[in-house]
Amino acid sequence: MSVDHAEKQLTTSGRLVAVRQGDRQVEIDVWRGFALIGVCVVNFALANSALLSAERSAALITSGLDWRMDALLAIFLRNKAHTIFSFLFGLGVAIVVERSTRLHQSADSIVLRRMSILFAIGCIHCLILYPGDIVHTYALVGVALIGLRRLSDRWLAAVGLVLAVFSRLAYEESEFLLSLIGSFQGSNQGPAAGIDTGSLYALNKSMSILDFVRYNVQQCLHGALDNSRRFLGFSYYLGRAMLGFAFWRSGWAVRVINSGSGTIWRNLLIFASIGALITWYVQTARPGPIGSLHHFLYNAVRHVNFLVVSAAYIIALTGIVRIPFLEPFTRALSRIGRLSLTNYVGQSIGMMLIVFGPGLRLGGDVGTFIITIIALSFFGAQVLFSMLWLRRFTQGPLEFAWRKALYWGKHGAG
Repeated sequence: MSVDHAEKQLTTSGRLVAVRQGDRQVEIDVWRGFALIGVCVVNFALANSALLSAERSAALITSGLDWRMDALLAIFLRNKAHTIFSFLFGLGVAIVVERSTRLHQSADSIVLRRMSILFAIGCIHCLILYPGDIVHTYALVGVALIGLRRLSDRWLAAVGLVLAVFSRLAYEESEFLLSLIGSFQGSNQGPAAGIDTGSLYALNKSMSILDFVRYNVQQCLHGALDNSRRFLGFSYYLGRAMLGFAFWRSGWAVRVINSGSGTIWRNLLIFASIGALITWYVQTARPGPIGSLHHFLYNAVRHVNFLVVSAAYIIALTGIVRIPFLEPFTRALSRIGRLSLTNYVGQSIGMMLIVFGPGLRLGGDVGTFIITIIALSFFGAQVLFSMLWLRRFTQGPLEFAWRKALYWGKHGAG
């Protein structure tokens, strides 16, 4: 059993299934911990690729391994880890609403306070450490969920599914969509290109801490001015969060967690098979020219696959939790999942110290293969930190600060 100190439920078939650890759902922490692996590796790889020119990439001794690692990340992690992370954020908001209602508290007020504090944390993180921050976007998503929670579970899931598939697709396929209404004029350049790879590489080699912060602020402000990208990015995360909210509130999360092992493995076979077939199509089919119907449909299939593969991961992890010899693995995931906010921000600190100046400045000097190994090593250090921290404390540093700010001045509040 992969969780110590967990309450256990005896099923009708005589199996013990982990249900809760204190007031936490163990499987959810495992899901969240797994998502953090992908977020860490993908973000490290993307940060490094922004500094790596095609010429330097081809000259690396690991170039043959790099393109293979790029393909593996695209197949197994890219857009899947963030999908699970966003899905679980919406699920977490549903748990907060449920718990507040059970305690006869104002769910709207509590969620709005939580999101206000989270937005401040996200903005600070974005401006100082990582302009690709999603925490402040999640805060806005949480506010939107409060307004949308009066929809039925079916409507939440239906609208969430549409947003999850088509939000980013609409941005990526704007040429095709604009051509349908006769508004397309020339090629779509997307967001402003900004600084080129070579100049950014040179800047990274010489930047001070002040330069690093100044660059982050500039990138954050530049992104904030790109209204179409910000709106569609918000919709992308909102759709996934709506699916997670409906998944918990409808009771399907508890059903999945408490379902029999046979049901879990059968469902995994279904989702994994569908995901494998779609992945094979995506990897082998010719997408056609950008702006064509063929390319639009090809890209739509890709976005559907993000959800299918993410669902397969969640089902697989639910089954893995029950395998005794994998207990160390699932315990480690549950620990890092409990400190998700602390570890997410911690990964940005790791990128600053390893990839960017004023740290080791490895960005652009190594390929995807090496940076993936570095990212996994850093994640291993986070696992160790999380396990040691939770031996003495019940919350991570940022989770504790978030909670203290939430109940500031409210004596006796938990």
